[in-house]
Amino acid sequence: MVDRWFWYANGRIPDVARSGDSHHGVMKTIWRNRNDEREAAKDELFAPTPTGSRWQRLKTTLPLAAFVYLTSTIVVMASERVYWYWAGFGVDSMLFLGGFYLIPTMAGLWALALGRARRIHHMILAGSIFAFVVEGVLTPIIYMDGPLPLMAAMFIGWHGLVAFVGFWYLIRRWLLDRRAGLLALASLLFGAFWGVWAVSSALGDPLGAEDIAEMGFEPVMLDPAGFAGYALMVGALLAMSHWLIGFVWPVGWKPGRLSTRLLFVVSGLYMAVAVLLVIPWAPLKLAVMIGGTWKLMRRSNTGSSTNHLEPTILDRLAGRVRLRDASILMLIPIAAATSYAGAWQARESASVMEATYWGLVATQIIVGGAAFIWAWCQARRQDVPTAVAAPALDRLQSTLQDPRCSKRSRKSAP
Repeated sequence: MVDRWFWYANGRIPDVARSGDSHHGVMKTIWRNRNDEREAAKDELFAPTPTGSRWQRLKTTLPLAAFVYLTSTIVVMASERVYWYWAGFGVDSMLFLGGFYLIPTMAGLWALALGRARRIHHMILAGSIFAFVVEGVLTPIIYMDGPLPLMAAMFIGWHGLVAFVGFWYLIRRWLLDRRAGLLALASLLFGAFWGVWAVSSALGDPLGAEDIAEMGFEPVMLDPAGFAGYALMVGALLAMSHWLIGFVWPVGWKPGRLSTRLLFVVSGLYMAVAVLLVIPWAPLKLAVMIGGTWKLMRRSNTGSSTNHLEPTILDRLAGRVRLRDASILMLIPIAAATSYAGAWQARESASVMEATYWGLVATQIIVGGAAFIWAWCQARRQDVPTAVAAPALDRLQSTLQDPRCSKRSRKSAP
């Protein structure tokens, strides 16, 4: 049954109000219908993935797998290829990293889908889960500060905001809306930041040559020409991924129980090898961070009577984009190469580069922590969509105050 709020929001009066019921009766019916629909949606949300013929399942699975992989490739461009830029990387290694990041990418996408994310603070919370899995499952970096949240805040600022919210969500939204001017401005600004970050992190990062070699990098700082070629590869992969992902974007997608359980099992097995052997207490901290964030996402979607009528973020981002619009992203490597060449001239001043590097790291921690706190506060407000609920309440009040409705109420009164 269609929710009564939807009727009022579209200028229609439910039959229960036309029949002259009291205000209490109308409200009781509306809230009962809302609860019934919520339970039905919950059953549908956690239902197993539909089964059918092998070919039908293949046609459903392949586009979804391509969607997850392209999403992983997009976020990798920021999480890894912008953060690290040491020599020795080609297109093949970048595409391989897209597969390596499938676990945290799936965690972020599953959080958006199962949490039915609809607001920007939901994106920040899902990006936080993505960051926690990257640095808490793939690597043990997030546990270096013990029980403190400093490393978590830092990687929320980078993996969560820059990669998941910025490179994936905002760029996708601006491409669909054809906000070419805004996209070009953001690309130029981020490119300028990238060039400065690349030089300062190469000179100010405390990692030694042996540590860099163990991570699979060649500890060789690129010259401006080498960095320009590297940045163009990153920009081209980013633009192509955003163009291609529109062809396989799922609409109305809800992960089933089997895929959700598989995600937990694979993540647990990988974490047991990569993290637990080094930090046995890691699952405790990770469970608190991910569990608390997930609870916030679910809580903020339970306080509104109209939330289930609005499209989710995943549904709103569906659609194809023009290749010429996606090519605007090539301004990122152009601006990055320019700022890199400028910062290259100041590389001899070690104190300036070190101060710049640690200043940018501190900014990541502050911005990441502030963004999570803001999202936490927004989720605590239970996310009532006033843009939809306010007109609906106004129509409900005017309907109940209608003299014709009042006359019918008096006639039907005993």
